[in-house]
Amino acid sequence: FNQCSFNERVAHSFQLNILFGSCDRAELVPAYVRLLRDNEAEVRIAAAGKVTKFCKIVSVPLAIQSILPCVKVIQANFDDWQNKVEAIIELREY
Repeated sequence: FNQCSFNERVAHSFQLNILFGSCDRAELVPAYVRLLRDNEAEVRIAAAGKVTKFCKIVSVPLAIQSILPCVKVIQANFDDWQNKVEAIIELREY
């Protein structure tokens, strides 16, 4: 556990808190939002991959208010990246 990254420890803490009910699930939302906004793309991708499961454990209004805006930003970044890759591929074809 000492060699785990901070984000791995946060993810592990999420699992323990959910399993053992040691905190209100709404208290997990700010930490999850931080993962969705992390500087590292791998962290954002991993967090986004669990968004459906996470949203099932919090209230719908809380998910819409806190998590949906982060997902929209991730989607916009992905669309921008995809457009850039397609432009590069088109340039190489000429």
